[in-house]
Amino acid sequence: MSRALLLAAVVGAFAVNSIDADAETAFLTALEDIPLAPGLTEVKGASLAFEGRDGRILIARAAGPAEFASIKMFYAAALPGLGWARDDGAGEMVFVRGRERITIALSPDAEGGVEAAFTLVVAPASGVVD
Repeated sequence: MSRALLLAAVVGAFAVNSIDADAETAFLTALEDIPLAPGLTEVKGASLAFEGRDGRILIARAAGPAEFASIKMFYAAALPGLGWARDDGAGEMVFVRGRERITIALSPDAEGGVEAAFTLVVAPASGVVD
């Protein structure tokens, strides 16, 4: 899926919620189709990627002066528009899309803001993990 299409989906999802449609939506570098909630900035150099026969794991971090509630509302509204479904049985910030599962963990950062840790796990095509 192209970035332009993803950007259109995110902007469209928030047009109803009075988000400035002219604002450029930033995306995580390591997770190219995961937008950054307003107030968050990606922590450079904090991304990790692991890939093997049992699948793939990508980790990214972002931080900023956002509020927990606004971040949760952003992802609850934006990710379904990008094909993600909330996995209510797994926790409050877990979404699935096909073989992909993303967990967004929020915690306070040292500056009084929020740090968001994004963990994407992609199961192998066979669906079998040893």
